[in-house]
Amino acid sequence: MLHNEIRTVDENSKNSWKRQGSIASKMQTANGHPPYSLEQEVAGIIGYGTIGKSLDVLCKALGMKVHIAERKAGGPSRRNLNEQTVFRTPFDEVIRSVTVLFICCTLDETSHNMIDVPELSAMQPEAIIINVSRAGVMNTAAVIHALRQKQISGVAVDVFDKEPACTEEDSAFLAVDTEGLNLTLSPHVGYYSTKTVLTMEAMVKEHIKNFVSGNYIDFVV
Repeated sequence: MLHNEIRTVDENSKNSWKRQGSIASKMQTANGHPPYSLEQEVAGIIGYGTIGKSLDVLCKALGMKVHIAERKAGGPSRRNLNEQTVFRTPFDEVIRSVTVLFICCTLDETSHNMIDVPELSAMQPEAIIINVSRAGVMNTAAVIHALRQKQISGVAVDVFDKEPACTEEDSAFLAVDTEGLNLTLSPHVGYYSTKTVLTMEAMVKEHIKNFVSGNYIDFVV
């Protein structure tokens, strides 16, 4: 079900089940096949911090195979000294093999435009990309082109080049000519929940205490 095309329900599509007898065809993948079951999905996770670890647990609980990507630059991954060793798959192999790519890494000089024309060209046509990192980790124009050419199946983003994002000037994803593409956009609210807000409040208090006391601050935005 992860690869269903998002369609607007209008007057022409109402009662289509009754008229056609089945609407299973609207659930087909880019290749015209039935959608994958979760056991067939292969998730790739770029960025193995708090969000990446949570996604790892959730995807495996649903029966998905999961690959944790090495850093694209080939350098050592950032690990907490107390963190258990995690097997990581070469970046290029993750790009080629996944059906769902989660991006939740930090944005720096090594991750800027990390997903660009070569990576998009190497991905499976059934693959979707979910970016909850920063807009700069993907080349937006290249992603839109890949969607138009059906090199990938879909994209979901919670982040934009300029925020707040309201027009094409803020993000090419909001251009009129992207209508009809399999795009899911949310206004940087993917984090928003009761638990997250309470956690953020506690972190702010703790960081202020550490700053005033001259202690180490372990999380800097």
